[in-house]
Amino acid sequence: MKILAIDIGTAHIKSVIVETKFKRFDIVLHDVTSVPDAWEPRPADSEQLLSDGQLSTLAEIKQRYGAGVDRIVTNLPYSLYGSRFQTFPIKDKRKVLSAVRFAIEDEIPFDIDDCVVSSHLFPMRGKDTPVLTGFAPLAALSRFVDSISAMGLSPDGLMMEEAALAPLEADDWDEAALDVPPEARADETDTLTLAIDGWEGPLHLLLDLARRQKVDL
Repeated sequence: MKILAIDIGTAHIKSVIVETKFKRFDIVLHDVTSVPDAWEPRPADSEQLLSDGQLSTLAEIKQRYGAGVDRIVTNLPYSLYGSRFQTFPIKDKRKVLSAVRFAIEDEIPFDIDDCVVSSHLFPMRGKDTPVLTGFAPLAALSRFVDSISAMGLSPDGLMMEEAALAPLEADDWDEAALDVPPEARADETDTLTLAIDGWEGPLHLLLDLARRQKVDL
C-alpha cells in the first residue's frame, strides 16, 4: 500500500510517499514545495482556512504524486483544532472515553455536540490510562476537507501535530539510552546530531523519536 502524507505549512508544504510492507515501511519519496503567497497578508476576517497559494500548491502536488497512491493523509491546521493529553485512573476503554468527553466539555468554547472528538488510548502506565484527545468544530473541519478535496486530494485520514510526540509522554523515557553530546546542534531542517544506542549521526528529530517509540506512522 502506498500512502501520500502531506504536511501543510504556511511557507512550505511537505510531501512524503510511504510504502507499507507487512510490518515495515519504506519512504519512497520526500519533497518540499514552497507556497507562493506565504508572506502576503490575509484578511483577519477571512473564513478561508487555506490561502490561494496553499491550494494551488496542493493542486501541484496532486499532479506530481497523486497517481498510484492508495491513501492520502494530511495534517490539521493549528487554528482548526484543540487537543488535550490527560490520564485517567480507569482501565475500561468505554469508561475512559466517557470520562474524556466529560473532562473536555467545559474547556472548549463551543458545543461539544457540534464538533468532532477523537481520542487515542495508550497502554496503561501503572493504574492510569494516558489519552490524547483532539476536537474540532464540524463546520470548520468540513470546510477544510472540502477545500483540499477540491484540489483532487480527498484525505482518508487527518492527523494532529501532537500525535507524533504524545507517545513520549505516555511511555517511560529511557534516558540512559539517549546521550546528547556537547556538540549536538539543530538547524532549520529539524535535524540533530545525537548518539543513540552507540550510533552517531544526523537524525530527523521527529521521525526518529517516532520510530524509537514505535509510533504507527
